Amino acid sequence: MEVASRCGMARRDKARLVSSRAGLSGYNVQPDHVQMQAPPESGQWISPKIKPPNNIYHITLTNTLNLKPSYNLFFMYFYTNNKLIMRVSILTIILVTSILFFSYAAPLDNESSKPTYLPPAITAIADAGPDTTLTCVVNTVTLEGMNTSMGPEFTYEWTDEFGNVIGTDPAVDVFEAGEFILSVTNTNTSFEDMDTTIVTFNQEQVEFSITEPGVLGCTNSSVLIDLVLVDPNTNAEFAWAGPSGEVLSTAEDLVATQAGAYTVIVTDLENGCSAEESVFVEEDFSAPIAVTNVQQELTCDNTVVLLEGNTDAQNASFEWTNSAGNVVSTNQNAEVSEPGIYILTVTNENNGCIASSQVEVLSNQEEETINVPTITSSAASITLDAEDFVSPSPGSTFEWATAAGMVFSTTPQVEIVEEGVYVCMVTNATNGCVTAIIYNVDFATTLEADAGPDQTLTCINQSVTLGGPNTPTTTDVT
Repeated sequence: MEVASRCGMARRDKARLVSSRAGLSGYNVQPDHVQMQAPPESGQWISPKIKPPNNIYHITLTNTLNLKPSYNLFFMYFYTNNKLIMRVSILTIILVTSILFFSYAAPLDNESSKPTYLPPAITAIADAGPDTTLTCVVNTVTLEGMNTSMGPEFTYEWTDEFGNVIGTDPAVDVFEAGEFILSVTNTNTSFEDMDTTIVTFNQEQVEFSITEPGVLGCTNSSVLIDLVLVDPNTNAEFAWAGPSGEVLSTAEDLVATQAGAYTVIVTDLENGCSAEESVFVEEDFSAPIAVTNVQQELTCDNTVVLLEGNTDAQNASFEWTNSAGNVVSTNQNAEVSEPGIYILTVTNENNGCIASSQVEVLSNQEEETINVPTITSSAASITLDAEDFVSPSPGSTFEWATAAGMVFSTTPQVEIVEEGVYVCMVTNATNGCVTAIIYNVDFATTLEADAGPDQTLTCINQSVTLGGPNTPTTTDVT
């Protein structure tokens, strides 16, 4: 609160310079004794402790200020810190000085049980009250002070900072911020006092932001709605309302379990101002589409096949597993070298929903070796045909070689004129697999058995030798 005294001048000060207004240099008149009242009728006392003095005025003074006065014929001017704070008429100074003189000269007896009375006030005190604040809850304040002079001899005038009169009572209600001045005038002495109080606005809303919440989905049964105060030290309270309007929580953050609009009201407990903001929680339970390529086949030429996966999800992850549940790849496409069933699992990372598809990998990698029984021929040559043992696809290739590995033909059929071991490698054009056909060829020579002539056993020739000269005696003949 600021105090001002006006006798053609005005000054604001928190201390009350009543003695200056009364024309006394260097004294401070206590407010409790400045307000004078008319003497009561005979036999009536106001105070039970003090006997009335011989004089009619009693004012207690305290030396508190060092004022520097100057005067002329009609007025005395008071300065402090080289600033003019008051102008008082000489007549007022003489009157107040006389009262103070007789007051201090008045003897008091020991009859303290009888009270004293106070005479009519000479000065006036204006107390505009403490500075106040308009808030969102308090939109009107009453300006008044406990020390304002009261009585029929006083007039009151409240003005705003622009000089507009807003009231003529000791108290006034205001609903706007600004500087307001109370002027109190003693109509008996024309003494006037002024005091100023300031009304400010504090209607600022709490500043905050809400982090974008996640999406409810197959794996997200709840999402966090995170509220962030711009000033974390703000003393605030919160009220969250759900999609149906019911109050869900009074905490700063909220865990949402259903889709819809959520509204929070944040109230500043210092000024009662509230701010409101809404956020929408979305849900997505749609499963992605998992697509794999057609059936694949491993061959002797293609020992590795590529499994291709696809989906309609924008943010997806992939996992390939075999029929045993082992993960073979986490890429969109996978390379495999074993036949079997392969399963693609696609996960939509936005909502956690999954879908799967499978593809089969076949094997066409049969390679074999055929051992043909020994072929014996007495002819001069023999024809060997590989297609007697295999049925190759069109475009298959043939390769005939001796046991020593010397290739001598690439046709399905060959004519052999020498006995021995021969191998035909048949390569299937469809899968690249090779079948080996092994032949053992034996050419038999013409044999003549010669038992010799007929013979007779006698008493003298009891044994004979059988055999003719034309029988072959080589080691390969039995």
